[in-house]
Amino acid sequence: MTSRQVERRAERKLRDRKTSPSEKRKKDHHPRSIPALAKRHGVCVQTVYNEISRGNLEITKIGRVSRVTPEQEQAWLDRCRFGGRPQEQRSHA
Repeated sequence: MTSRQVERRAERKLRDRKTSPSEKRKKDHHPRSIPALAKRHGVCVQTVYNEISRGNLEITKIGRVSRVTPEQEQAWLDRCRFGGRPQEQRSHA
């Protein structure tokens, strides 16, 4: 390896360290599949489908494929609290 290649590799490592995970997420503008959304948030795929059927999570259909845009994902997260349970469904005892 040449000295220039070593320098470039070191620069890339330093740049990658400076980029926080939240900044990496901000760059992601592509719709997610249902399984990818479930994996990202640590829930079962069926839980995501249940949220869709209850109307808590909106989806976008692309042909026959269901996708969740980052805006729809954020809106769902904003509505969820206490382990993913939507605020409006919480009981006030």
